[in-house]
Amino acid sequence: MHCRARSASSTSKRCTETGGAGYIECHHVIPLHVAGEGTTKLSDLALICSNCHRMIHRKAPWPTPQDLRRQLKSRSPES
Repeated sequence: MHCRARSASSTSKRCTETGGAGYIECHHVIPLHVAGEGTTKLSDLALICSNCHRMIHRKAPWPTPQDLRRQLKSRSPES
């Protein structure tokens, strides 16, 4: 499983350095309070590590996993 906020192909070294290896959380891409009642589809969900999940929910408006990936990449000394 891969953290969609960090990498499309593998879990980032940064995710595993923070103790995230082997852990994954499910994030609702469309917040439940916006989506309303109904059936959640797999396309409504993203698998992300707990650290990235906390960063997404840190303050509204919440970034998408892709937005968070871009933000982290722009701050990275590797980019």
